[in-house]
Parts: sequence; structure tokens; C-alpha cells
Amino acid sequence: MGVLANPSAALPDHYSLLQLCEELADDETENEEDKLESLLILDSCLRNHDRLSRENDDETAIKQMSRWKAKDSSSSQKEALTLIRQKAQLGLNSLNILITQLPSSPPKELPEPILLTLISYSSHSQYTSWTSPPTAEISTSLLAQYKHQTHTPAFQITYILQTILRPLFSASKPETLTSTGRKAITSSAPARETGTEELQKSRKPWKYDGVYAICVFRWVVENTPRETIPQTWHNFTPPLLTLLDDPSTPIRVQGAEILSLFLPNMSSTLLTHSGLGELFEDALMPTLLYLPNLTPVAESMQLLPSAYKALIVLCSTRFPQNSPVGSKVAADIVSLTSPKSGTDKDLQTTLKNERTKFLDRIMRRGIFTGYTHAMEHPPIVSILIYYHRLLAEKMGIESVKHLKDTLPLLATRLTSPFSTPSLLHTTLLTLQSTLLNTWPRLLTQKAYRLEVIKMLSLCWKNVSETMIAGEELGEGMVEVEQVLKEIKITGRIFMAAAKGARVDLSGEVGVLVESVPGMGEVFSLHG
Repeated sequence: MGVLANPSAALPDHYSLLQLCEELADDETENEEDKLESLLILDSCLRNHDRLSRENDDETAIKQMSRWKAKDSSSSQKEALTLIRQKAQLGLNSLNILITQLPSSPPKELPEPILLTLISYSSHSQYTSWTSPPTAEISTSLLAQYKHQTHTPAFQITYILQTILRPLFSASKPETLTSTGRKAITSSAPARETGTEELQKSRKPWKYDGVYAICVFRWVVENTPRETIPQTWHNFTPPLLTLLDDPSTPIRVQGAEILSLFLPNMSSTLLTHSGLGELFEDALMPTLLYLPNLTPVAESMQLLPSAYKALIVLCSTRFPQNSPVGSKVAADIVSLTSPKSGTDKDLQTTLKNERTKFLDRIMRRGIFTGYTHAMEHPPIVSILIYYHRLLAEKMGIESVKHLKDTLPLLATRLTSPFSTPSLLHTTLLTLQSTLLNTWPRLLTQKAYRLEVIKMLSLCWKNVSETMIAGEELGEGMVEVEQVLKEIKITGRIFMAAAKGARVDLSGEVGVLVESVPGMGEVFSLHG
């Protein structure tokens, strides 16, 4: 403990890099606590430049120590988190000195294992618990000096994906995927037994041994040039589908997040011909039903946004709206759904229909089914209503088919006196979007019109009563005022839509404005 408290006191008056290197070589069999002590002493040695005797063979010693530091800084689930962070901080500090300060000039290239270690510490997030802001800063700074080495197919594809990650993920590759990364033919064989915990660990070394694997995989996805993907995509799909298939919430969330980053690099043609578009859809859809009470609310709040976002990105990539008429993209997609290829207009119509069917599936199996199961959990309801808006905006006028389910869902929240200002705000934005996208149908149906009028009037009443008791709200008053503002905006949209649809609302709204105080503000009328 004395050495750990004051490492400088244990230093000799003079030492060379070669002596330090030889000392490290003798410490290979140390236990973890002794290794931490050695790291601390070495860090102090490198910082005390005045005691360091420089020699001709320093460059060789620097390379050997750099490899050792990178290896000893790598993390493992077997170690305590505090110990991992301490080792990483000391190891990367020393590595930074060895690379940038001690050599006469920084090395032009670093060994690949050192770069791999730097990548594994370059991101500080809730998923990389072994990192800290200082270690991420050091790693990112060092990596920036070696982009000429890290941003090459040889490093990203050959070394990381094929040499490092493929062996880690190969044992747990989903059975829905072939060895070439394409969609496999459905098998009628019984599902493979999961086996004991030991067997699970042997099948998922990326999860239990190489804990850095997901972090490194994300880095590759973020940094691989778009033009490289068409030739190398099969190296990415096994890890992606493995992560999406894992029962662990943090891993499943990361899988969806990484897929959202990866999909824009894929073409619609490639997704169609390889079958990956359908495969990614099948992998994501079950996540939409990770709902309370079977799934804790906190976990659902992580899983749902990541899955919906990935599905929306998949929609944009798989069914691009801006495909030129008669383009190969439209023809490829249509060829799988239509026995004959028609005119350019027919191709675009079929493409649009397939896109709408995809969004319909998400809306029905995700939003409405999810609401039925989780309506008692406001945080989940807020997420569902938010993504309902995004999906409906993509569907446009095609979302009219969902009005019969959408309006009751929104009405339940807008008319409840117990809805929070945040939930009301989200719901009002979705109602505004619904009006803008479906007004030709909505305004011509009296039942729908009355439903909207009821929503807005009761919501205004409830929120106004909350304003009267505003002294108890404190800072929450700002949110309440924003809700009132959105109610009035929604009312103006409703009235403008009625005018566009040539619907006379004097008998429905006019009477309400004359008899109920405040309704004139809601509908921009004054009785």
C-alpha cells in the first residue's frame, strides 16, 4: 500500500528504458494487484524524465513496452470495474508518453494490437463501463494520429472484422444466416438447445471474454467508407444479427443502434437480393413487444426507441422514396412481389405499396399492440405516441386506414386529467400530424370531427384548471403553458383543414364557442 500511495518514493535515482522493459518482462506472472502496482510505478518512471537515462536502443524498448501496455490495458469481465479503470488510466497514460514524448519522433505506424486497444477505449458511454472520459480522450487523440493506418480496408476489414471479430461471433451466428452472410432457407429442424451456462459462454466469447467486441464493431461501422460496404457487407451481418438476437437488453439496444448506423451504407438492391431487408425486419420486430409487465419499464424505455428508429431507417433504405422512375431499385423490389414487370408507373406504384405494407406492419404489430399491453405505463405510452407520429408522417395520406385506432388512442390521453404535461405535448404533436396527413378523410367524417373537438375542449379545460393551481407547479408551469400553446395550434390546424375540406363547423364548434368560456381561443373563433 505504501508504494501505491507514493510511487515516486520507490523509484531509483536513475534508470533506462531497457531496464524498465526487462523489469516488465519479469512481471508477466504477477497477479492483478501486483500488475496494478507495476503499472503505477512504470507510469511514475516515465513521468520523471530527469531520472531517465537515454540510450541508443531506446526505440526497441519503447516498442516492446508499448505492446505490453496495450495488452495489459485490455479489459475482461473477470476483473473488478474499478481495477479495470485504474489499469486503463495508468496504461494509456504511459502509452501516450511512450508514443508521443519519449521517441525522437512519433512512430509512423503502431502495431495492430495497440490500435485495437485504443479503439476499445475510445468511446465513453453507458455501454463501455471500462472507460472513463480521460481514457477516451487519450485514445481518441492517439487514434487521430494514425488514421492513415486505421482507415484502410486492410485494418478495418481484414484485421478487425475477419481476424479479430469473426472468431468471436462465429459460434453464435444466427441460424437464419448463411456462411456468406445471406438469408438462409427456413429449416424445419428443432431449435438448437441453449445448453448450460458454460456452453453459452463457449458459444458467445464476444460477450463473456472479448467484452470490447461490440465497442470495436461499432467503431468499424462508423468509420468504414460507404464505398467499401458493397464488397464487404457479409463481414458485418453476422455480428449485427447476433446482437439483435441476444436476450440482454443493453446488447439488444446496441445491436439496433449499430444497425441504424450501418443501414444507410447499404443499397436497396443489395438488401433485396441478399434477403437481408426481410431478415433485419424479422430480427427487429420482436423487440417492439418487450413491454411491461414482462419487461421492466426502464428496459422497455431503452429497447423501444432503438428498435423503432432502426425500423424507420430500414424503411428509408429498403424502400427509397426518391428512386428515379424505372430505376433498377424499383425494378428489383417489384420483381420479388410481382410476376410481371409493368410500366415505370407500375413499378413505382408497387414500390410504394410495399413500403406502405411495411409501415402498416410496424404500426399494427408495434404501436397499437404495444399500446394495448402497456397503456397503464405513461412513459411507454409517450414513446409509442411519438413513434406513431413519425410512422404516420412517412405514410402520409395512407395513414387514414389507421384513424379508427389512432383517434381513440390519442383521445384517452388528451382527455385524461392525469396525463402529464410532457405526455400531453407529445400527444398534441401527434394529433397535429394526424390532421395534416389525413384531413381529407377525417374532416368529412362527423364522428371523427366530434372526437377531435372533444379532445381539444377537454384537454383545454383540464390544463386551464391546472393553470389556476399554478402556484403548486413551480418550474412545471412552463410545460403547462407550452401545452396550452400547442392546443391552440392544433385548433387552428383543425379549422384550416375544415376550410380546405369545405366543411361547415358552425353547428359543431360555433355552439361550443358561444356556450363554453375559452373555446374561442382553442378554435380561433370568438363568440
